[in-house]
Amino acid sequence: MYNDQSYRFSFAAAVIVHLIIFIFIFTKLMNATKPLATQETNIINAVAISQNNIDNLPATPKVEQQKPSPPPRVLPKQEVKPPQEVKPQEVKPQPVQQDTAKLQKEKEAQVKLKEALKKQLLEEQSRELSSLKKQLQAKRKAAALAETKKRQELMRSAMSQELAQEQKQLTEAHGSQVQGEVNKYKALIIQAISSQWIVPDGVDKGATCKVRVDVAPGGVVMNVVLISSSGNQLLDRSALVAVQKASPLPVPQDASLFNEFRVINLTVRPEGIVSG
Repeated sequence: MYNDQSYRFSFAAAVIVHLIIFIFIFTKLMNATKPLATQETNIINAVAISQNNIDNLPATPKVEQQKPSPPPRVLPKQEVKPPQEVKPQEVKPQPVQQDTAKLQKEKEAQVKLKEALKKQLLEEQSRELSSLKKQLQAKRKAAALAETKKRQELMRSAMSQELAQEQKQLTEAHGSQVQGEVNKYKALIIQAISSQWIVPDGVDKGATCKVRVDVAPGGVVMNVVLISSSGNQLLDRSALVAVQKASPLPVPQDASLFNEFRVINLTVRPEGIVSG
């Protein structure tokens, strides 16, 4: 019994010692592979053993101390290449077998759609053309109306100028005719008054008087006024008497012409009577 127990302790001690040696050698090898810059660290694994176990351990053979290994060589750092990207393999689609009837239906649907789109496009183009034609016609009508109005304005302007010229000519002709009639009746009135006028003797030839005569329709003398005296009472009085004796005076029957004779101004001289 004692021997069996002693054998177990001896076997355990031997195992522990060999384990310690293995750990020591392994640590040395690991430190040798590290670079010089890395601080060497020895790891010692210790196991607590009681004094009784130590006394009972068998004598172990001496282990020769290993010579220190030379310092490890510093290996150049190897460049670490980045891992190459692994491209995913393209998965080629598997050819799909389509049904012939289905393809035919799709083709027919596409043809119908194209025909519908073509029809719609033609209708839109037709509407646009119709709209453009209407706009063009409207522009042409507007241009024609503007041209017509312009021509009418030119014609009206020309006609207005012609009418104004004709009116002017008629007025001038009528004025000339009226003035001729007025002059004719003035001459008749002066002749009628002169036939009734007796020039006084011894009157200075330079003596002159002016008389205003108010005439009613038909030539009746309403009033005779001496406007300015000649300085000779005989001459002044004879002029007034001559006008009154000549009443009614020969005046035109036309009312428009008679307006020129409602008031008559006469200048009386020994040489004769004049208008004005």
